[in-house]
Amino acid sequence: MFSIVQNTSNSIPSALNLRAENYTLYVLLFIIVSILLIALAKLSNSKTFKILLEVNTKGATIEQYLRENMRTGSLASIALLINYYAVIFVLFFLTLKNGYHLNLSISLTISVIAPISLLIYDMIGIVFIGLITGEFKRLKSILLVTITTNQITGIVLFLLALFWTLNPQFGALFFKLSVSIFLIKVLFRIIKGIYIILNNGVSLYYIILYFCTLEILPLMVLSYFFWGNL
Repeated sequence: MFSIVQNTSNSIPSALNLRAENYTLYVLLFIIVSILLIALAKLSNSKTFKILLEVNTKGATIEQYLRENMRTGSLASIALLINYYAVIFVLFFLTLKNGYHLNLSISLTISVIAPISLLIYDMIGIVFIGLITGEFKRLKSILLVTITTNQITGIVLFLLALFWTLNPQFGALFFKLSVSIFLIKVLFRIIKGIYIILNNGVSLYYIILYFCTLEILPLMVLSYFFWGNL
C-alpha cells in the first residue's frame, strides 16, 4: 500500500513537467505556422524580402511601388501580415506565462486579445482621423507604411520568438529585445509617416492630431506599463 502511494507521489512531478513541456509544444506549433506563412509568402512572390527592404527606402511613391511589386491584397502580403500578429501572440504568451507566471487560460486569453486589439489599433486610428478630417486618401500612405513595417517586423520578431522558445532561461533578455524592436518599429513608422504625408500636402495640424492622440500617447502608456512592471 505504501509503495503504491509512493509511486503515485513520484509520478506527480513528472506529470507537471509534462504539462510544462506541453506549453512549449503549443508555442512551437505557432512557430511552425509562422514558418509556413513566411515560406508561403516567399513561394507566392520570390522577391518578397527584397521588396520589403526596398519599400522602406521609398517616400511618397510607396503606393505606386507596392502596386507594381506586391499589392496589399496579394497572398504574400496577407501571409506576412498574419505572421506578424501570430508572432505577437507567441511573444505575449511567453511574457505572460514565463514572466508574469499567469495560469494557462488567462495567458491564452490575453494573448489572443492582444494581436486582435493591435490589429484594430493599427487600422482604426488612420481611418478615424481620415474620416473626421476628410483627408483619408492622403493618409492612405500611412496605412501602407503600417502594413509593410508590420510585415518586416514580423519576420524579425519570428526569429526572436524562436530563440526565446528554445532558450526560456533568457526570457528577460528576449522580452527587452522584443519590446525594443516594437518601439523602434513604431518610431520608424512615425518618422516615415510624417515625411510621406507632408509630401502629400496634409495639414500639419492634422498630423499633430493623429500622431499625438493615436501614436505617441498610447506608446508612452505601453512603455510605462511593460518597462515599469518588468
